Amino acid sequence: MLDIKMRDINFDIPNDGDIYFNTDTTAYSVYYKGKYYPVPEQAVELSNLIKNKDKRKTQYYEDVDKVWQYYQPKTVCNCGCNVYHYEYDGKKIYGVCNACGEDVYILKDEYVEETLTKGIWK
Repeated sequence: MLDIKMRDINFDIPNDGDIYFNTDTTAYSVYYKGKYYPVPEQAVELSNLIKNKDKRKTQYYEDVDKVWQYYQPKTVCNCGCNVYHYEYDGKKIYGVCNACGEDVYILKDEYVEETLTKGIWK
C-alpha cells in the first residue's frame, strides 16, 4: 500500500500564476510576487481554448479507423510540417499539425457544414 502524505493547502494565500476573477470589476488578474496584474480578456479566452482542445472531435476516414489527413503545400506549421488533420470544437474546424499538434489554421465558416458531412467525427 502506498503511503501518500498530502501537504496542507492554504487557499487564503495566493500562489504565483493564479488567475482570479474580480466580481466587482468583472476583470481578470494574475497574482505574481505579491501583486495582482490585469489579464487581457483575450488571454483568458486563449487559456479556455487550450483547456477545451481535448474535447474536440477529430475527422476519421469512413472505411478505415485512421485520422483523415490533409497535405497543404503552401501552409507550413512553425515546426516545418505541412500535413494536417481537422478537429471540430462544435463551432469551428481547426487545421491541426500532425507533427506537433498546434492549431495552424481555422477553416472558413462557409466550408464547415460541408466538411462535417465527410468522414466520421469522433
